[in-house]
Amino acid sequence: MNTPKVSTFAILICLWAIIISCDNPRTSRIFNYDSSATTSNSVGVNLNNNTSTNSNSTTTSTTVTLPSDIESSCSFSTDGINQYLKNNPHIGAYNFCKSTSYNNVFYFQVKDPTKDKNSNLVQICFIPMTTISGKSIYIGNPQCGNYVSSTNIKKITFTKFSSYANATINAVIIFKDGAYYYSAFNGDVNTLTAFQACMNNLYYNDPTYCNSFKATNQYVFHSL
Repeated sequence: MNTPKVSTFAILICLWAIIISCDNPRTSRIFNYDSSATTSNSVGVNLNNNTSTNSNSTTTSTTVTLPSDIESSCSFSTDGINQYLKNNPHIGAYNFCKSTSYNNVFYFQVKDPTKDKNSNLVQICFIPMTTISGKSIYIGNPQCGNYVSSTNIKKITFTKFSSYANATINAVIIFKDGAYYYSAFNGDVNTLTAFQACMNNLYYNDPTYCNSFKATNQYVFHSL
């Protein structure tokens, strides 16, 4: 019997595809989205870990360009030291504001560069959520970015899943793009992986992964 031969070129193409899919940095992380699951009203979890505190510091004037389309209750730091309205143990002092012009656009600023448990600089990721009666579901893919300057104000534009095109983003999960210990996995996994496992297993009435995600508490649940 003749054995089919696979060309060296085809093997190299496959290896190259695997490598770039692992190593290529992305600002948008794609979920393995199951619309039949997440459109069910039974899928939702209370992830509100609201330990953020308000800050009443004052701002000095510099040349930082501030977004013009933000709500009047929002502000940003112009000196990189003062006027951070929120403070959370996970990411430190930060500002997060919604655009008044576009429903899917937000602005974010953080005081200190974010580091993982090994003191390596990591990205910050954001997951758009909709919350009804204390239960939250994700309605779009995460957006991630590097924040290394305390005066850097970055624009975040979410793309919602088609099933949730008319849903309101009224909460956002914010987290460092790093790996932490989660008991449900019995080891270190990326926060994004832990969150997706939480939502996917909750659909099958298994709260184990959500309980583990909440207990590890390596995220900020920012209500809008």
